[in-house]
Amino acid sequence: MANSWFFNVSEIELGGSSVLGNNYTWFYIIHIVAAIIITISMTACATVIISIIISWRQSRQSLIAGDQPKPQQTKMEFVDRFPFYLAVADFVWGCSNLPAHLLLLITEKYPSNDLVSLIVAVNMSAFLGYQQLMHAGLAIYTYLGVVRWKYLDLGRGDWKIHLICGGLTIFLILGLLPFDSFGPSGYWMHQNVRYPGGVIFSFHVTVFVALQGFCTALGYRSIQRVVDEGKQIISSHISSNRPQDLHGTAHKCLATFVLIAICLYCPLSFIVLAFSIEISLGVVEPVTSLLIVIIGNSSGWANAVGYFRNRRIKKLGK
Repeated sequence: MANSWFFNVSEIELGGSSVLGNNYTWFYIIHIVAAIIITISMTACATVIISIIISWRQSRQSLIAGDQPKPQQTKMEFVDRFPFYLAVADFVWGCSNLPAHLLLLITEKYPSNDLVSLIVAVNMSAFLGYQQLMHAGLAIYTYLGVVRWKYLDLGRGDWKIHLICGGLTIFLILGLLPFDSFGPSGYWMHQNVRYPGGVIFSFHVTVFVALQGFCTALGYRSIQRVVDEGKQIISSHISSNRPQDLHGTAHKCLATFVLIAICLYCPLSFIVLAFSIEISLGVVEPVTSLLIVIIGNSSGWANAVGYFRNRRIKKLGK
């Protein structure tokens, strides 16, 4: 059983009640808050995706109507492609996360089938991992381009970064599958808190998020210093015929998303650490779970705010 605050992980079992400690207050608060934030983030992501596509088509039509634009001029710039990728990743993550919360909320039970439980948990892990790696990729790309003056050839359609993010995520999942790492986590389906493999997975997530937040913070300091000093960074993938101030504008736009990643992943790392320690002790604490669903599902709307802020920066930079 559980006391008035901590719920014992022994209560969590496939086919059993998803209302931990029979506490419906926390049950409804966590799942309803999660559903609201996920819906807001998905709506924000859809708005960003539509806005980027419309802006790109308008720009492309304008160039085509001019004097024979070069092929690369009709392509979407990286400063627009990356928020597009993030918005798609966040939207798909929401599509996998929202049904899982609704499933536990409506049925008030965990899936009774091992395969169903595994599919739901692995699905969430896959899109969450891809989403986080895309943020990490943005920070690395921006740092190398702005601070180190190094250009990374990502290939047509930036396929290399998609391959790396997807490949690393799949590699991690396959490596954890034999250890029963995926399953019910209390208020969601991700780490299997009933087994040591799930606890190890949770600490792995903690380390990854902490490293991402720490390294991103260090990178952002260097990026912001370069931007503030007004250094002219010209990468080979950007035409040297463009006005110099547009390069600084592009770097400011990319730095915005790096800053958002810091604001999300630095506090999230401490909260996930607290959750990992709790489940290693055999308990689930509701406030920690609530903070995780709030911060962990806020990247969609936060990146949308950053995108529309960048649109204003780009207008001022023209």
